[in-house]
Formats: sequence, C-alpha cells, structure tokens
Amino acid sequence: MDPLHAAALDHPLVTEVLFYPRRLREADVPADPKGSIQKIAAGDDTLGGYFYRPCPAGLTVLFFHGNGEVMTDYLDGFQLELKGLGANLLVVDYRGYGLSTGSPSLTQLLEDARAAWAHAVGPLGLKPAEIVVMGRSLGSLAALELAAGPATAAAGLVIESGIGRLDQWVGRMAPMLEQMGLDLEGLRAGLRAEFDQEAKMRRYPGPVLVMHAPGDEIVPVSHGQDLAAWSPQARLRVFARGGHNDIMYINHAQYFTELGRFLAKISSQ
Repeated sequence: MDPLHAAALDHPLVTEVLFYPRRLREADVPADPKGSIQKIAAGDDTLGGYFYRPCPAGLTVLFFHGNGEVMTDYLDGFQLELKGLGANLLVVDYRGYGLSTGSPSLTQLLEDARAAWAHAVGPLGLKPAEIVVMGRSLGSLAALELAAGPATAAAGLVIESGIGRLDQWVGRMAPMLEQMGLDLEGLRAGLRAEFDQEAKMRRYPGPVLVMHAPGDEIVPVSHGQDLAAWSPQARLRVFARGGHNDIMYINHAQYFTELGRFLAKISSQ
C-alpha cells in the first residue's frame, strides 16, 4: 500500500469517525461445548474470535460485523439461526474490539480480514469451498477484501447493509473533517485506491447475496443496489421494511429464509 494512502486512511480523525470499539473480557463470552474462543495472529497484535461448529459437515460463515459491534452480539441467537440452517459460525473482532489487542484503522481492517482467513484455512483446517464470507456494514469492506483476493475460491459471499462507494459515503462528513484539518484529497485518493468496491466485487467469481433495508439511514440502499449490479452473479434482496441497525430484527423470518436459501443452493452445487 502506498504510504501516503495509508497515512490518510489511518489519520486519527478518520479512525474516530469510522470506528466505535468495545472491549470484552473472556468471561463475557458465552460458554458452549460446540464453540471455542480463537486467538488469531495479526501482525504484532492478536485478534479475538469465536468458532461455533455444531455442524461439522456444514458450511462455515466467516462473519465480519459492523463498526459498533463485537462478536458476542452474534452469539446471542445469530449462531443458533445458522445452526438451524446447517451452518457454523466464525466471527472475528477487529483490532481494538472485543478480546483483540491493538487499535483499529482502515488499513488494519484489511489486514485483520486477511488474518482471519488465514486462520480459517490454516489452524482451523477449513477448505475455501467450505467457507461463506459475510460482512455487515463496515464489515463489508473486510469481506470484499477477501472475496477479491485470498478468498476468491470461497463458496459464497454475503453482504448485508454494505458500503458500495466508500469515498462518497465518507464524503458526507467532508465539511466536518476539512474544518478539523484533514487532507481530503489525500483521503479520497486513498479510498479510491484501496477501497474500490466495484473492482473488488467484479473480481469475485462465486455466488453473492446482497441484503439491504429500504430505510437504511446510515448506508443508503443505493449502496446495496450498486454492489449487486457490480457482481457477475448476485442476488439482491431489499426487504420491505427496516433500517441499518434493525434490518435483521424487523425482517427476522425473511432474513434467515433468504440466507438459508442461499446456503442451501451453495451446498447443493
């Protein structure tokens, strides 16, 4: 990565706007005989994760969460829904979140995604064809980084409430950032170079499911529509109701029905 791009992307103002980390203790992680806390090497830091594997013969969803969430938010029912669909869950926290060490940033988000994939196919022994990469909100950046690179052989890709044009999305905050002294042109150049979501989506050859809510007030539904349009073979599902943070809850039955159909189709191939 160009050092100038990295400097702009990892500027403290950008990090403060995009990341809202929460810490966890190991005691906060629910105990389950089918699950285990994971320690994942990421540069000089260690990422915390959780691997829930009730269905050894099933697909594993490698999940990247939103910027204000931690892995335990997906160990309070989400993992059981996946179990009901015959799938497993590997959820990983970014640096600075949950049990992870270090501090978050945009460039490290990409490194964390690659570290999570390396752990899945390395120590955990999963094959790429057994893994579905899934990203929600900011986690869509991590998911697409993998889908366009080391995870091109993954069984599938799911993007929920995802960000299509990060430069435009961050641009909404431009007046505030500029007043605080940020080099906006440098930031835009870095975003275009390292977060070209259109190019990344086009590089992933496998099946894609894009889910979005019509009333998303944080990442407008147009982002999801763009992401689906850029994919060679994406299915777009815009639900009838909901916003950014309640998409799964308001559309609970439809959400998991849609996800279940996608996983079943992959499993039958």
